[in-house]
Amino acid sequence: MNPPGVRSVRRRFNLDRPLVRFAFVGPAVVFLVVMFGYPLYYNVAMSLQQFTVASFLTGVAPFVGFANYTDRFGDPLFLAALGKTAVFTVFSIAGQMTIGMLLAPFFRTRFRESTFHV
Repeated sequence: MNPPGVRSVRRRFNLDRPLVRFAFVGPAVVFLVVMFGYPLYYNVAMSLQQFTVASFLTGVAPFVGFANYTDRFGDPLFLAALGKTAVFTVFSIAGQMTIGMLLAPFFRTRFRESTFHV
């Protein structure tokens, strides 16, 4: 038998209510928007403007649209660097995965001094 008042407390904090669900998820959503959403938006907005040293001092940067992107993707040096970065990334991830897979059986074994066993 439940003590008196337990039923009313359970009814008041029912997790099926949308407001209670938002109370748990809301702070995480606000954190993600503030810490990731706004900087992402600001970086995209800055990429569509022409920034110089004077722009950072005055705060005025003219809007140039996608001209920054067409300039970069038309530059052969940028395309070479992009290709080398892609090759480095692929080999780096492949190497890390290979080393991890080779070490996994070693760490799966039980050690004599170990108290934690999987």
